Parts: sequence; structure tokens; C-alpha cells
Amino acid sequence: MRSIEEMQKQKPISLRGVKYNGSSKRFYQNVGIEECPETGDFFLLLAHRKVETPLKNLIRIPNEALAQAIALEWDSQLTYIKPHSMPLMHLMTITLDHVGLHRDKMVKSMMGYFHTDSVCLRDDQEDSLIKLQRKFWDPVLDYLKVSYAVKLNTTEEGTSSFCSPSQPTASQENMQRLIDSLDDYELAALDSLTGLSKSLAISIAILDGQLDIKRGWECSRLEENYQMRRYGVVEGAFGHGIDIEYCRMKIAAARTFMNLLGYNRLGGGSMNKSG
Repeated sequence: MRSIEEMQKQKPISLRGVKYNGSSKRFYQNVGIEECPETGDFFLLLAHRKVETPLKNLIRIPNEALAQAIALEWDSQLTYIKPHSMPLMHLMTITLDHVGLHRDKMVKSMMGYFHTDSVCLRDDQEDSLIKLQRKFWDPVLDYLKVSYAVKLNTTEEGTSSFCSPSQPTASQENMQRLIDSLDDYELAALDSLTGLSKSLAISIAILDGQLDIKRGWECSRLEENYQMRRYGVVEGAFGHGIDIEYCRMKIAAARTFMNLLGYNRLGGGSMNKSG
């Protein structure tokens, strides 16, 4: 039987063969972390061996808190490995495998929401929904304007919410500058949030901590939740429940990722009032 020292000297385990559909069996017994004495960051260990991402980047985690959380995700896997149940690991993989290679493409994709941001497309018929959009979304727009000089126009009452309003050139330039200033970890989190909410404004407010998990979820799903309250919730495997929990999980993961990394971008008053 090989000793732990011998196993640690083996080449890293590659995650390339772990299938995202959850059909890969758990192949390890022990999960741990190991500090790198030269850099102070941490390696993820499975079966006492270091781990590589699908693109063969050695998983190095910048601090112990995040490393322990990711190790816990791996240790929580049972008979089969369910990648969708490890959102922190997913964000770490995106950071290591994709941001460096595809940063420009990711930024371009996120900036694509600038002219179609969901918080700018307001309903023009239902008064109760219009009031909710003002209550939840206007503070987000105010935050961007005050904090980053990004002023976003919304569709005016009486016009179709399907026609995106024109946005100031200066606001677009400031938004571009803001996204360009993010480091790889922040960009990975923002990319996840933007793809979920279809809103750069909401995603930045969550990233900055101006919206907590609950309020961020409410803002991201404002119209869907309104429709569910009005027409009812569809139950079952293909109902609303999966989408609701998936959205909550992704927002919580992005916010937790930032918290464990020690990021604190919060400035001014938050928008997390109940109601």
C-alpha cells in the first residue's frame, strides 16, 4: 500500500473526465487542501493528490477560506459527482480555464447586455408590475449613476418594453471601464450573474454587495415572480421550482465566492430593505 507521501508525488488528477451530467462515479476517498509555502495559496487534494482543471491548469486557490469551502463541495459528493452541486468549484474553474483565454470575448458578451439590460425594459400596461419595477430596479440604476457615473435610460411609459432605449455614450464608456478593471475572480462571478439575470446593472450591484442574496434574487426574477403570483406556480420536474432554486444558488455562489475571497466593494447605503 502506497504511503500518503508517495501519492502526493504522483502527477495531479485531471478533471477532464468528470462528466457534467453527473454520471461520473466518485473516485476518491479523501479530500483536503495543502498550502503552497512559496506563494501562500492552497492546492485542492483528492486522494492526497493535487488536482487539475479540464484544461490542465493546476487548481490553486488564493486563500484557506475558499479552499476549505471548495473542498467541502467535493467531500459532499456521494456515489456520483454532481458538478452542478459545486458552484464555487465551477467559478474557480471558470477563473482558471476561461477568463485568461477568453477575457475579451467574455467582456464583449457582458457588454452586449448594456443596451438590452432588463432593468431598462419597463412594462407599459400593468400598473402593479410598473410599481414593482420602480421599487426594486430604480435604486439599482441610482447606484450605478452615483457610484460609477453610469446613467441608464429606461423605456418611457406608453412605449413598448420590447424597444430598447438609447443609452449615453459616456455611460457605455464608463461601464466598459468598470468591467475592464475587474480581476479574473470578479469577472468570473460577474459573468455568471449576468448570464443569469440578463442585467449588468443587477449583477454589478450584487457583486458590490449593494444587493444581498435575497434582494438580488428578487430583482433578477422580478417579472417571473410577478407572473407566478398572478397565475400560479407550475409544480413538478418541469415546473418553476428548479428555476427558482437554480437562480438562488447561482446568486448565493457568486456572492459567497466574493465574500470568501475577502472582496468588499460595498460603498454607500445598501438596497436590501425588505418589502
